[in-house]
Amino acid sequence: MLALLIWFPEGLLNGMAITLMTVYRPQWLRTFYDNEYLSPER
Repeated sequence: MLALLIWFPEGLLNGMAITLMTVYRPQWLRTFYDNEYLSPER
């Protein structure tokens, strides 16, 4: 029950932040490449 009180505001704030960045700074979101960050070999 306590986890819901923590997860909901965090998810809400993260969603609002991503929405604002999508509108005002889309170039900041275009720099994530799955192959670069999630590749198993490093």
